[in-house]
Amino acid sequence: MPKFRIAVDMYGGDNGISCVVNAVLSASEKLDENVEFVLCGGENEIKAEFSKIRPNFLFESERFSICDSQPVSDIKTNVSRIWRNFPDCSIVKCVFMQKSGEVSVSFSAGDTGVLYSSALFLLGKETGIDRAAIAAVIPTIGEKPTVLLDVGANAECSAKHLFQFAILGEKYCRKIIRENNPKIGLLNIGSETHKGTHVVQNAAEIMDKFFGDRFAGFVEGGEIFDGKVGVIVCDGFCGNAILKTSESLYHLIRKKIGNLLPPEAIEKMRQFNSAYHACAPILGIKGNVFKAHGNSSSETLARAIVKAVETSMRNYETDSLPEITYDSLTIF
Repeated sequence: MPKFRIAVDMYGGDNGISCVVNAVLSASEKLDENVEFVLCGGENEIKAEFSKIRPNFLFESERFSICDSQPVSDIKTNVSRIWRNFPDCSIVKCVFMQKSGEVSVSFSAGDTGVLYSSALFLLGKETGIDRAAIAAVIPTIGEKPTVLLDVGANAECSAKHLFQFAILGEKYCRKIIRENNPKIGLLNIGSETHKGTHVVQNAAEIMDKFFGDRFAGFVEGGEIFDGKVGVIVCDGFCGNAILKTSESLYHLIRKKIGNLLPPEAIEKMRQFNSAYHACAPILGIKGNVFKAHGNSSSETLARAIVKAVETSMRNYETDSLPEITYDSLTIF
């Protein structure tokens, strides 16, 4: 197995650098020894935290190295300019090393906007894509999960953006979940063609023309976990709300009736906790960039790092997108 390097933002997350250090060490034990870690953060801080956990730990090993960098100091700054104004920021350093070819994947539990804009401007968008999207794999009552996107990168979208998200979600579903011909659904407040906003109705018309029988039409909120489609498309506002509602429902059930359920049921329920799924890729950019939940525990972060490495090792690179000619799609 050839060497594979991942850049980890050590300042990402709400639980401090010690949480990320524990996650890195745990992930390193689960991954092949040829997987190397570049830790982006303050060198002295990182070494101090490592020494608390592994007093004799040496960074001279090729498997671990440090890229001395700083935390995001002014989040009020326009995030689209942070990559230029704060080149020493740990998140920016992660993505920049991927741009220069030093690492194969960037990973952060830090600010979504900073990670998204850094990936977008440093790595660039795929051909035919106007906006990148964050994708989440959600559980269903069927045999296979569903890819939901966008889940937080774009609060407002045009019909064109939603259409492009469908293309990205379909390719991710085929290559990572191994679903050959996934059905594609569009989130809406009803199944009738006249319901929903003009944006959603226009997007449905475009998807119907482009995907044909593989476009399953509108998906209502109550059908999200049915597993009838492989991809559900929505704007980032709705997608993020779905994820967080799912997670809060999990915690509600655990607190209300968790003591009445057998351990097997509790374990099954973990699927509906969005933290259980560890991290989500940013699709539509030229590279492998993964976002983890900010409030993740070290155990969840470790699982997220492993997932990011394993997904990237499948050589996930979106195929050349079909040439999209809007001449025949009169919506535009």
